[in-house]
Amino acid sequence: MPRKTAQKPKIKLRRTRRASGKVRNNPQKNKILQISIIFLISLTALVAYGGYKLIDRSYASAMSSSSEGYSIKDLDVVTVTYIVVNDLDADPVVIEKLKYVVIDKENKRVSIFQIPIDMQVDVPGKFGVEEISKLFSLAALESDDTLESGAAYVQKVVFNIFAFKTDKYVVSDSSFDPALESVLLSGNLLGLAGVDLLANFSTSVYTNLSFGDLLDTIGFMNSVSSDRVEIKELSYEYQLGSQALDSQFQEMTSGSTIGGEEESIAVLNGSSTPGLASFTSRVIKNIGGRVVAINNSDTSYEKSIIVAKNPNSEAVQQISRVFGITNIKSKEEGGIEVGEGELYRADIVVILGFDSREIL
Repeated sequence: MPRKTAQKPKIKLRRTRRASGKVRNNPQKNKILQISIIFLISLTALVAYGGYKLIDRSYASAMSSSSEGYSIKDLDVVTVTYIVVNDLDADPVVIEKLKYVVIDKENKRVSIFQIPIDMQVDVPGKFGVEEISKLFSLAALESDDTLESGAAYVQKVVFNIFAFKTDKYVVSDSSFDPALESVLLSGNLLGLAGVDLLANFSTSVYTNLSFGDLLDTIGFMNSVSSDRVEIKELSYEYQLGSQALDSQFQEMTSGSTIGGEEESIAVLNGSSTPGLASFTSRVIKNIGGRVVAINNSDTSYEKSIIVAKNPNSEAVQQISRVFGITNIKSKEEGGIEVGEGELYRADIVVILGFDSREIL
């Protein structure tokens, strides 16, 4: 007889039975898990809200009186003048570092210009030529609000150097600068959680950025890769003349809302200040406008005026904001009042009156 092969004994594995492939539920464990998740979510929300309120209170006391202006959130290109001084409460307040930050949201690109504080510039008012470092101390001679007037002096000087808009400013104590620059200019979101940053914000920072615009700026800087952030020494760019800077700004704003409107713009000098219309047209081109004519007006004007085919266009609104011209009229009402020949050759006519002489 053939030999039978020995069979291995069958080993029976004890398995937990499953119904329809589902793991058996444990109501008590599920309830504990749900309560734990709800607790963690609530705790996180509470901490986040508490942190938000803390920084919001701290931020509110750091805002300047001009902080209630326009929002930069929806602008294609945003600029922030970053000013570091020895101490906000010092006498005199001395500038130790100055940066002009140009944020190109459309192309996800940031240019940071480092401006030498020993650069000689024309100071607003009666002071003539002085170093940038002295702007706050000079402003203090003309105003009781050193920080507000000093920041305004810096914005005016930066505007004249670059012939480009100056949207917002941030003034920081030198001791607070490393922490603030890490958050604001490098987008370091972890820095927002720092206790020292929140505690010292109100006493170490002065700004006209709204709280929402601050968070929006930090969020954008965090989203930009390091290879899209370019740091430039102004001394080198400035020696090349204005064309290098103008070319960069015009390339940046070529696809902006103003550029897309394609409205023709004429600039007329209605004051006795030579070069005013030329500089103004340069600024308008740099922010994306299409300038087709630069002339003197037929008559003199006490106040500047914008006469436009469409007073609500983005070009009109930005020109108004950049140059502080609030007198805006449509061609129907302004044509009779003004009577300039250029009104019929351009969609927008900017007439610079005697009140615009401080632009230069």
